[in-house]
Amino acid sequence: MDIDDTVVTGDIERSDLLEFFPDHPQAADLLILIWDVIQAWDDAYDNDPADHHDGYTKAVVRLPCHPLYSACSVPFLLAQCYYDWMSANQFEEKMEALEKAYMLRAGYFRIIISIMHMLRGPEVTVIEAPTIWRMYIEDWNDYVKEMKDNAKNRTK
Repeated sequence: MDIDDTVVTGDIERSDLLEFFPDHPQAADLLILIWDVIQAWDDAYDNDPADHHDGYTKAVVRLPCHPLYSACSVPFLLAQCYYDWMSANQFEEKMEALEKAYMLRAGYFRIIISIMHMLRGPEVTVIEAPTIWRMYIEDWNDYVKEMKDNAKNRTK
């Protein structure tokens, strides 16, 4: 797979993921691919301009062909991420339970932790999980401000 050190989210790069999966470089590639699919899905949902063809090709062709796709239960991890995001959308549209919506938006990091558990075991994962969560950089106050701004724009 041709995956470079593209920034994944905030400060996460393939090289960061490789530190968590030193014996499983394909896991870093898989996580980059999952991130790209999640971003394409979010862009499509939000009607944002994006290369939807590339996103769908990754989701429908490349992702299912990845050697760790089934072994790491990716379909189920992505389904959980989908349900979390759809719940967050409902909370945000009603401007309720924003603390839950904020938490539900972090599904990608749960996927990293789940794949680590499957590939490196619970002993390593329990130690590394807090470091993975520290990579989640969306600030709570910025998130609340964005939700309030979005609500104002919806009422205009």
